[in-house]
Amino acid sequence: MASSKPSQNTVKPELPVLIIGAGFAGFTVALHMAKSQPVILMAKRGLGEAATAWAQGGIVGVVDQEHE
Repeated sequence: MASSKPSQNTVKPELPVLIIGAGFAGFTVALHMAKSQPVILMAKRGLGEAATAWAQGGIVGVVDQEHE
């Protein structure tokens, strides 16, 4: 009876890594991984339509209303 586990000889290292999410974190991971293997980056919108294009230096700020 044949084993259902794939042997190490069937692993294809040339297959791309799929990254879902083209925000800052997704782009960062894609750039680092692309140095050693193919990468596919998926976004829910066009890359120019994401909020990351508008985040110039950050989009989150903490404001203390008592000490304004």
